[in-house]
Amino acid sequence: MRSLFAFLCVFLTCALHASMGNIERWKRFCLGPAHECPEQIGLARDFAEDGFRNLAFYLLESARHVYGDELFDATYATNAVPVSNFRAYSTLPKNARSEADIERHIRAAAKDDPLLTQYLRLIDTYTPALETAKRDKAKAKATFIALLDEAEKTPELLRQLTVCQWLALPTLRIVNDPDRAKPLFLTIYFSDPHAYCGEFVEFRIRDIDVRRRESGILNQALAGLDEAAKVRKIRDLAWRDPGLFLSRNAPAFLLATDLPPFPQAAWVAFLEHPHMAFRNTALKTLLKMPDWTPETLTAIRSLATSPNPILRQQYYLLATRFLTDDEILARLHKDFPAITADTLKAVRTLHPKATP
Repeated sequence: MRSLFAFLCVFLTCALHASMGNIERWKRFCLGPAHECPEQIGLARDFAEDGFRNLAFYLLESARHVYGDELFDATYATNAVPVSNFRAYSTLPKNARSEADIERHIRAAAKDDPLLTQYLRLIDTYTPALETAKRDKAKAKATFIALLDEAEKTPELLRQLTVCQWLALPTLRIVNDPDRAKPLFLTIYFSDPHAYCGEFVEFRIRDIDVRRRESGILNQALAGLDEAAKVRKIRDLAWRDPGLFLSRNAPAFLLATDLPPFPQAAWVAFLEHPHMAFRNTALKTLLKMPDWTPETLTAIRSLATSPNPILRQQYYLLATRFLTDDEILARLHKDFPAITADTLKAVRTLHPKATP
């Protein structure tokens, strides 16, 4: 049975190649033919535009891990997550080489751009205070907090790449506020997945999420909830803030090992998550559990007839708990005709003693 399970893992992973999608859209997305890098990156872009920016980031990083930098970069160049920036920066004259030339161009352009005018006003207002603070961390922190408070009054301002580049690192290092820094780093990442701010931005984002989890944010979010409410909360966080669950070292494939205990129903819900780490870890966790509740068994059996091949994949692997090898292989052959009679015979030879 173990060998069959390993065979199914390898075969299905190759056959489906980790197809992903959007809450309902991703299920329909999986119904199409085998998807490659452009489709997966385009799907992550759709997530970002729908407001699931955290999930989009981790789906992009997963795609980069699977396909490699060269293919990922070429694909992302034409499927990038849109990032706002002041038009003045995209219209810099070719002869603007010095900081003074750039500043003259930016300030002249601000006459026709109220948002850019507001950005320059913030710079002019707070730069003297920051210069005065110098190495006084307490004063610098107070100044940056005031600056962030002022900038956040205009959400569109904090969606500009230039503003995020200006504020991201100080918000993390000086203000020491990962929650406020993360959206800024996400914008920088979407503009360039190889962006570097003291270290690569993707590492900063992952580290921020690890720090947030280690601070106990998951435990706090689940405290005092009954089981049904806890499952709903876990599922919502998994979609909107998946970095809280992911391993620091292998975010593409496995969840972290220091997560608080989750109800069995939460692991069942993870089987439908678009990120492979949630699906893979849910499979491993459910198979290790000595007993399933009747509700879990019913939910797993229902996957057998799902139109979504990703969900049927979960069924085939979990069905090793309640079907014989021959039953699993017979059902599997309906979904994947490429499995020949010889292949089936070879697998049966490896598992002559199929057990329910």
